[in-house]
Amino acid sequence: MESMKGLRRWWWLLGIALVFGAGVGLAIHDRIASAETTSRSEVLVTGLFTDEEVDNAFTSNQYVNQRMSTYAEIASSELVAAAAADALGVESSALSDTVIATVAGSTTVLSIEVQGDDPANAQERTTAVTNALIATITELETPASGPPRVRLSVITEPTAPTASTIPPPAAMVGGGAAAGLLAALLVLSAMRLLAPDPPSEQAYAAPT
Repeated sequence: MESMKGLRRWWWLLGIALVFGAGVGLAIHDRIASAETTSRSEVLVTGLFTDEEVDNAFTSNQYVNQRMSTYAEIASSELVAAAAADALGVESSALSDTVIATVAGSTTVLSIEVQGDDPANAQERTTAVTNALIATITELETPASGPPRVRLSVITEPTAPTASTIPPPAAMVGGGAAAGLLAALLVLSAMRLLAPDPPSEQAYAAPT
C-alpha cells in the first residue's frame, strides 16, 4: 500500500519518462530509416586557369578554395534540383529538401547526400543531382570568351544504401516508452533505498 502511495507521489516523473522514452524510440527509428535511404557521392573540383590568367597553380587552387562554399550551396539549390528532377521525370519539389552538400574539410571535394524512397531510388537521385551539379557549375564557370575555369570530377560514385529490416514506428515508440518507464522505476527504487521514508507519527505514539 505504501509503495502505491509512493508511485502516486512521483506520477509526474513516470509520465515524463514515458513521453521521453517514446520520443527517443521514434527518433532512433527515423535516424535508422534515413540512413537506409541516403546515397552519397563525392566530386573533386580542380582549377583550370591558363598561365595568362594566373601567376601559378597556387593562385588557381586558391580561387577554387574560396568558392567551395558557394559550390555547396549551388548543389542544394533549386537550379540543380530542377535539372535533376527533369532528368528523373519528377517534380523539383521532390528533390529540393532531400539534398545535403558539404565541403570535405579543407579540401576541394564536395560531398553530396540525397535521400530517396528506397535504396535504389536514393542512388538514382544522387546520380541525377551529381550530374546536374557538374553541368551547372561548369556552365557558370565558363566565360563567354574562353574555356571553363574549373573541372569537376566524380571521385566517389553514388553509393547504394544497404537496406535492413527495422521494427515499425509503433514498436519503436512502444519500446522506447517501456524503457523510459522502467528507467524511472529503477531510479525511484534507488531513491527509496538511499533515502527511505521517515517513520510515520503512529510509530512514536505511546501505547494506550
